[in-house]
This record gives sequence, structure tokens and C-alpha cells, in this order.
Amino acid sequence: MFRGLVYQQARTVAVIAVVVGFVSAAIEMAGDLRSERQNLVTTTKQILSMINGSAADAAFQMNPELSKDLVDGLFHSNVVRSATMLDNFGNEMAHKERPASENSLTWLADQLFADSTEFDLPLVHKTPRGIDEIVGELDVTLDPVTVASSFFDRAGMSLAATVARVVSICLLIVAAFTLMITRPLLRLTAGIGKVDPENPGHAPLVSPKGHDDDELGLLVGTMNSLLAAFQTGLDARDTAQGELTELAQRTREGQDTL
Repeated sequence: MFRGLVYQQARTVAVIAVVVGFVSAAIEMAGDLRSERQNLVTTTKQILSMINGSAADAAFQMNPELSKDLVDGLFHSNVVRSATMLDNFGNEMAHKERPASENSLTWLADQLFADSTEFDLPLVHKTPRGIDEIVGELDVTLDPVTVASSFFDRAGMSLAATVARVVSICLLIVAAFTLMITRPLLRLTAGIGKVDPENPGHAPLVSPKGHDDDELGLLVGTMNSLLAAFQTGLDARDTAQGELTELAQRTREGQDTL
């Protein structure tokens, strides 16, 4: 079974399909990762810019309660791991953090997203003269594992779809090869096995249905020509043997007459 044409064809197709499938999946995931990182940075900066004014006011007024409320508000998003608000003297006005998420892919999440999860936002307050003055800083760190979870989910679905495509392609190719090549070859082999060695040309091989004009039809035609040539040779041999037998009989009869 494992030496047959179907198995060899399936193995070759499977290797090609796996290589092409996983290369395309890798390219797709690389593009998805780049887009995910860009969206993460853009979205986080937009959120921080929205609270910049309130945070700057809290820092300018040295208001720890307002600072704490702003930091607590950031934790409504489960991707935030820690947030710290500092005044312009470097003093901590508010701080909050949650334990880092961990799973079997923590190391990979760190590799892919660690450099896109730390944000330092200068808190700018506009003076009565219209001059921008830095009055503090808001430091926010996102959790790489939580950030990466949606990407890993999509990557898993992409890999599963790739495997399904590979299996489907292999099954379809095997089925097509079986119907178009293997079965006609088996019928042709069975027909050759039924050829009478004493009369090879009396029962010509029949071309498999639908293969009259392709390589299998050409093979059948060549085999029939070869069998006909064998039959001609056998007929000539039988004729020569008959003539020799008749000549020998006449010779014996002539000798007996003498």
C-alpha cells in the first residue's frame, strides 16, 4: 500500500501543500502581528491623550484623589497591568498594578509585544500665558499576555484552517489520482494478465473509458500493436513448423517407397 502510486502522490502533494500552506499562514500571521502592534500603540496613545488634560490638572493641583481616580479608571481595561502618576518633582501621586498574567505562551507574548506595552505620557498644563508646561508624567504598562491573547486566538484559528486546507487538498488529490490514474492502470494491468500467451493478439486490450486520447490510450495502442506483432510471429512460427512437419513426412514417405 505504502509503495503504491497513490501513496507516493499523496505524500508529494502533502509535502507541497504543507510547505505552501504554512508559508502563507506565516506571512498572514506576520502581517496580523504588525497590524496588532500598530493598533495597540495607536489605541493606547489615543486613550492616554484623552485623559491628558485631566491628569495634567491633577498633577498641577497636586491632587492625589483625582490622580487615584484617573489611575483607577485606566484599570477598567483588562490589558493595563500597572499605572503610575508622578508630579514634576518625581513624587508618586497615584499607583496601581495587578499581577501579571501567565500561561504557557508568556515567553512568546513577551517576545512579540514587550516593546509595545510601555508608555510614558508627559502631562502638559497650559499656563495663563498659553505656555505649555510639563507638570508630571503618567507611566502605563500593559500586560503582554492579555494583549497577545486575541492574536494567539487568531493565529490558532489560522493554523487550524491551514491544516484543514492541507488535509482537504490531499484527500481531493488522492481521490482524483485514484479515479483518473490508479484505477485505469489496475484495469489495464488486469487486462494484460488475461492475455493468452499462445494467442496474444486474439483479445486486444480495451482502453479505459475516457482515456482513448491520453497517455493511457497511447499505452493501450502500443501494447495492442506489440501483441499483434507477437501474434504474427507466433502464426509465422506455426506455419513454418507445419511446413517442416509436412516436408519431413513427405521425405519419410519417399524413403519408404524406395
